[in-house]
Amino acid sequence: MSGKGVKDEELMSLKLDKPGRVKSQEQLAKHTIDTQFEDKPIERSVYLLTKGDDVQKLSIVQNLPQLYQFEPNATVNRILPKIQQELPGSSSEFNIAAARIFQTLIQKKVPVNLLSSILQGIDSRDPLVATTWIETLLEVINHLSEIQIRSDVLKWAVQKSAPNKPTLYRVASCHLLGRCAIHPKIQSIEVKTTILPLVQGLAQDVSFEVRACIAGQLANIAQGLNDANLVKSSLLPSVIELAKDTNGVVRSASIVAVSQLLQHFGTDTKQEYIIPLFKELCNQTSEEGEGSYPILAREFGKYMTGLQNVFTQADAVWFLKFFKILSLKGLGSSQGDNVDPTQGVYCRHFCAQNLPAMTSFTLTRASNAMDIWYSVFRDLAADPCYIVRKSVGGCLHEVVGILGIQCRIIKPDIVRLLRDDAEDVLHMVVPKLGVTMEVLSNYGLLSRETSTQTSLEIGRAILKCHMELSKGVNWRIQTDLLAQLEHLPNCLPSDFIHQHFTPVIFAIIGDQKAKPVKAQAARLLLVFLRYNIKEIQRKWIRENLMNRLYLSTSCYTRHIFIKMCESAMTIYSKKYFKEYFFHPLLSLLDDRVSNIRLCTILLLPQMKAMLSPEDKALTQSFDNIVKKLELTEKDKDVFYTLKCTLKNIQMHQFDGIKQDTVLEEKQRQEDEAKIAQGKIVENFKLMEGLPFYSKRPVAESKPFKTSLTFPSQSKLSFLEQHFYTDAGITLPIKDIPPPILRDDNIIDVIESSFKEKLVLNALVESTQLYDTFNSLKIPIPINSVEFEKFSESHLNNLELSVNITDDAKVNLREMSKVKPNENEAETKRKLLNRRSLSNLSKIPVSLKSARKNESRDCIDLERSGVLLRKPVGTLKLSKNLARVRPKSEVLIFRNFEDDQFASGDVRSTQFLGGNSSRSKTEIPILKKNGEGIKCSNVKDFRCKTKELSFHNKIVNNRESRLPVSK
Repeated sequence: MSGKGVKDEELMSLKLDKPGRVKSQEQLAKHTIDTQFEDKPIERSVYLLTKGDDVQKLSIVQNLPQLYQFEPNATVNRILPKIQQELPGSSSEFNIAAARIFQTLIQKKVPVNLLSSILQGIDSRDPLVATTWIETLLEVINHLSEIQIRSDVLKWAVQKSAPNKPTLYRVASCHLLGRCAIHPKIQSIEVKTTILPLVQGLAQDVSFEVRACIAGQLANIAQGLNDANLVKSSLLPSVIELAKDTNGVVRSASIVAVSQLLQHFGTDTKQEYIIPLFKELCNQTSEEGEGSYPILAREFGKYMTGLQNVFTQADAVWFLKFFKILSLKGLGSSQGDNVDPTQGVYCRHFCAQNLPAMTSFTLTRASNAMDIWYSVFRDLAADPCYIVRKSVGGCLHEVVGILGIQCRIIKPDIVRLLRDDAEDVLHMVVPKLGVTMEVLSNYGLLSRETSTQTSLEIGRAILKCHMELSKGVNWRIQTDLLAQLEHLPNCLPSDFIHQHFTPVIFAIIGDQKAKPVKAQAARLLLVFLRYNIKEIQRKWIRENLMNRLYLSTSCYTRHIFIKMCESAMTIYSKKYFKEYFFHPLLSLLDDRVSNIRLCTILLLPQMKAMLSPEDKALTQSFDNIVKKLELTEKDKDVFYTLKCTLKNIQMHQFDGIKQDTVLEEKQRQEDEAKIAQGKIVENFKLMEGLPFYSKRPVAESKPFKTSLTFPSQSKLSFLEQHFYTDAGITLPIKDIPPPILRDDNIIDVIESSFKEKLVLNALVESTQLYDTFNSLKIPIPINSVEFEKFSESHLNNLELSVNITDDAKVNLREMSKVKPNENEAETKRKLLNRRSLSNLSKIPVSLKSARKNESRDCIDLERSGVLLRKPVGTLKLSKNLARVRPKSEVLIFRNFEDDQFASGDVRSTQFLGGNSSRSKTEIPILKKNGEGIKCSNVKDFRCKTKELSFHNKIVNNRESRLPVSK
């Protein structure tokens, strides 16, 4: 206890920093307001303005607009006079706050004269207070009456413009004279008699600040005079004198003044005075120590636009060459030596901003000097400072539009800007990327029909731009880029888009975290799907959208599917939406996550509006699932939203359809019908506002033959093979999930050479059986047929068949020429000669000798490279993904017996009738050891397969895969 007492005494003896009292009793008493003022704001304000300190008075001034809103009469009659009375002897803070509040009150047309207080505040000895009141007067001068302008403001400006007044007042007088000259209540005769003599005197003031200020007001004076002859006789001498001033600030101000006065000068005046004066200003900027060249670069475009009609050919080339000199300032060139780096960057930045004006000027007046212009554009687009490149990117779409057919000369620079590493540069290029591509396509640089070298370069650059933006955290610019890519179907072939862009967009859906980016990516895929002219590619996109979004285990991804369906309602016709999206979206009303059900309910009115009397099945499904949801929904928010939505549907069920909606729906259906026939259809909505919107022709492609195989390699196959590598990106194929089966189905993958690729015919849609087996066209392994015994008619029939791949069709006639009795040793030697000499080579290696006796007809499931959700009772699959299989190698078999692959029998297969072009057939699986069916020709094969029976189950769907570029 004694030890504890000692410690307490030691702590008490320490002089710790204790917080003192916030306010003393005297201060509390001073700031305490009598309770009688609690419910009386006007009396309380008057009391504080009379007896309060500066803080309390400042609080009253700041809350003056609120007092005027609730008590306007009392505020005008009692509060404002008290504030005006306190202004002369108050602090600077009080004056500044009062100036801002007075500006607000005058703009609100408060019926009280506050101008006298403003003019009184301008005469303050405190420069900060005087400047604040001057700014207030300049802001409210347009709200003053005609009498106040003439008797108070103009009178004060005349008095303060005297040479013996302080510089601050003379500068303020310059500003006021310029604002009074353009006031709607002031006549031009008053400007000529009262203001013009003062302006001429101030232009010769001894202070450079006054001369620079009045130079900036010359354009307002000329507008107030409204007489070209008077401007030439009265203001032009002052302009020329200011342009030749010895002070750099005055010369910079005069450069701006001349550019603003060009519209007030006639053609003769421009030729006789302005062009020589402008040349003199340009020559002055080349002198050492001159700092006006950034201002000249900023105004250069205005000069070229205003003087291009009076320039001679020699003048136009001279000014274009001088513009090139300005564009090199600060880069260490001979013209840019001894230049401040910061000023040089500003100069090149302003030159980049003037590129559209200079492009138009060059095409109009100096078309033979396009090489000079291009050298300027190229240097600015490749400037070492990102600020300059950013300015070029901001006006790139304007330059491309102005160049027109000559836009092909800047293609390398467009690619360079898209591949820029600076995110700020991409932020300026991306928002107008769609317009740029539309212009390039309109003038033939990009084609919707064939892939060109320019298409590959632009495509790589866009993907590189995407990769750079994806490294950052700004999801808004990524969303903007995806939105701009909706123009791609108008500019590039659908095959090119499907092969190079579609996988990347699918990867965005799987990799990105930001929901807006995912939603925009899904919408972009809908646009690609909408304008793709090949059914097999459209089917592949639809299936993958369903697998990745609708069948996803993540509720966030399923919500993206709902957003995608909302976009699909605005992209597709009602018929198309009901065919492919209606049922999946409707089924989400049974989702286990309440937010998914809630978001789906919000789309019910649009879905209900799509249904017509002919859609009896869809209407029945819609009503059933809605009634079920009404009975089973337990979440109160979802249930409340459902009730409100159904009530809204009931209220608007008899609303008519607008004529514009009917025409738009008809146009969509016509476009979809053309696309189904293989014709190119443009998205004219994206082209609205472009200069060539009504002139651009619609190109149509020839109808193509629908096939279940992917398109063969084009003439640019080598470039396309290295497309992503040259773009500087790596496509995450491993992240793209393989086809997933949601039920007890098994995918069997058959590995074969180019002679053994098999393809199923189409999806089965009917449940009727064929009467005879001979009427069926069963695809068989190609190496089981002796093509050398086929006649010419047989080969022609096989070439027209849809049951074999395009690659096999190309090689049919080559296979028919193979010698039947070729020496096996010779064949082996030829194969070995084709082997790669290095492990790093990408040339395919021939089969090993250990496999020479193997039958390559098919493989078992253990060697399959397809991952799937393994249902109970199915065989175990290998997870070794050696490569992604082409679609022609994927075969689907369902509901197999457990001993199917162990027995030597060939199981029966069921073939269904219906549309033969869309039916799906199955083939018997041949055993790997060669015990399966062997035949020498098609007739022998049919005889041996008559004893086959059919499966009891029907194949309902088949997953597709993205083909690998060979």
